[in-house]
Amino acid sequence: MSALVALRCGEVDLTQDVLDAARIVADLRGPSRLSIAEIAKVSLIPQARIHQRFPNLSAVLGALSREQLADLRTRLRAICRSGVRPEWAERFVRLVVARVEESPQAAHFLFGGPFADEDRLEWRELILDLARAAGHGEPGASVSDLELRAAGALAAMRYEVDRSGRVTEEAARFAVRMLQPRMP
Repeated sequence: MSALVALRCGEVDLTQDVLDAARIVADLRGPSRLSIAEIAKVSLIPQARIHQRFPNLSAVLGALSREQLADLRTRLRAICRSGVRPEWAERFVRLVVARVEESPQAAHFLFGGPFADEDRLEWRELILDLARAAGHGEPGASVSDLELRAAGALAAMRYEVDRSGRVTEEAARFAVRMLQPRMP
């Protein structure tokens, strides 16, 4: 079967092509201009075919968010492999800041809209894993304490991204302080 026949029959998975086109639109026009129609124009994939895989724009945005999170997860694993040290919080926050700076749309897909709520829960899990590996399940501290600190660190970074499009130095320092264990 030729590729054209397979495409017409719906047997070719166009997921990556759709996501690639979405990234191009976001890079060229900004994430706020992203739409299924714009993705279809750039990818030359009919909107109906896009909707077969992604029922709405939120599904596309969620997939892009999960890609960004997967990239960070890979980088976080490298931190863990190199041995979790006391400065793990600083390394984690710097990693997030670098990711946002190297990709203009990364901030939107990492911290943006309601499509990222589930992914932000995964973020907290990643942070909790790093904290536990660093031995920050301090005596008397509950998991809920770690979760609250992780949520606070992410909220600080997200607020700055929403406000200014980047994670400011002040927000990064605050996030690091939130993640570090409390001293008695």
